[in-house]
Amino acid sequence: MTLTEPHDLAAADKAVEGSSSRSGSCKRIVEAFSQELHAAYHKAGIRGYKAFAARSEKINRAMHSDTGKHTYVSRSAAYEPLTGKRERLPSWDQVAQFVRVFRAEAADRGIAPDSVDTMAEWKEKYEAASAAFWAAKPVPGSRVPRTCGQRSVSVQ
Repeated sequence: MTLTEPHDLAAADKAVEGSSSRSGSCKRIVEAFSQELHAAYHKAGIRGYKAFAARSEKINRAMHSDTGKHTYVSRSAAYEPLTGKRERLPSWDQVAQFVRVFRAEAADRGIAPDSVDTMAEWKEKYEAASAAFWAAKPVPGSRVPRTCGQRSVSVQ
């Protein structure tokens, strides 16, 4: 499920209508975004999480050698979002680093970097997924599980 078009978001909403759990909706949004990341990872021809982490470190050093800013994505930090083993979306900084790695690795392998989408396209995907995720708000009188992006709270 791609979450970039309004009709896609509506379809995702309809798919979970009648569900007794808003957390299921959140989980599907995170899984759909993870599937898109995973597809781009494979399109880029990355050979493994270790190779991904090494490239991420190299890009981080080149980009932030003077500032010390840390956007490196480790092997284990890459695994969870790429395999849907998370309950929340990764941060935009992490997603942007994923995209930098995807595009650099694709270019090195003679694959068109745009085949893994541009940074602007990923920003749009991320914002759509994030909006859908946070739209899973508490229903009056219900409990919202932590998987929807906040602590469980009763809403009166």
